[in-house]
Amino acid sequence: MSTIDEKRVFSDSTGTTTVFVASAVGIVRVDCSGGLVGEFGLLDRTAATAIEGNRSVVMAATADDILRLDDEGVVSTGFGPATALGLDAEIVGARSDQIARYTDDGWHPCYQSDSPPWESITAVGGGLIGTPTGVFRLDDGEPTPVGLDNIRAISVDSSVLCGTGGGLYRLENGWNRLLKGTVVDIARNGAKIAAITEDCLYVQSQGTQWIETELPVDDPLAGVAIGERIYVVTVDGTICIDTDDGWRTRSIGVPAVAGLAVR
Repeated sequence: MSTIDEKRVFSDSTGTTTVFVASAVGIVRVDCSGGLVGEFGLLDRTAATAIEGNRSVVMAATADDILRLDDEGVVSTGFGPATALGLDAEIVGARSDQIARYTDDGWHPCYQSDSPPWESITAVGGGLIGTPTGVFRLDDGEPTPVGLDNIRAISVDSSVLCGTGGGLYRLENGWNRLLKGTVVDIARNGAKIAAITEDCLYVQSQGTQWIETELPVDDPLAGVAIGERIYVVTVDGTICIDTDDGWRTRSIGVPAVAGLAVR
């Protein structure tokens, strides 16, 4: 059986999906293939508070820095402590007093303040800033409140979605609630959207009705990602993978999970 070890595990297996899990003990890389969890290992021992990924890059926010995760290992980007990340149209990092965009030549601040209108930033994406007191938009570098509260996740693609303590909302002519409950994470892949509350997964494909699924785990859900399959992780480090034969689960033995990303 694989165990958590401070090692880097790189697999050349065909059809392998790499899953990165952010937790209180660090960032874990997990190799999954055919709906099965294979080898996994601890890449970095810094507690991670957020993680986001797409086909080209995976990045994690920690108490020390924003890290880029790739086949060369873990690379510091020089942002400093961070609480939120966005990888929609661009890479954005944030903490309460600073928001910046990341390019090949480093970070470029788009907002800095010693007295911001929020205590903390919980999510960023598509030019929007999620906080416990609501969503803000930067207008000429200045934050403008645009509604909602208790923001947990933001996803911007063909539409703007926000996960909050009161449900999943889409920005139309105002905010339209799509789902009830505390929505803790949102994932997209093409026309497929997945959202999780602490106890349920909701999936929508091609704009159809949301399908609700209860997963075979008892602990609260912490993160969701869509690769070749749907991947969900619980706060106690159990990975759930959607397969043709139903859901498969396996614990990777890490506590206080903040989320996951796939590449």
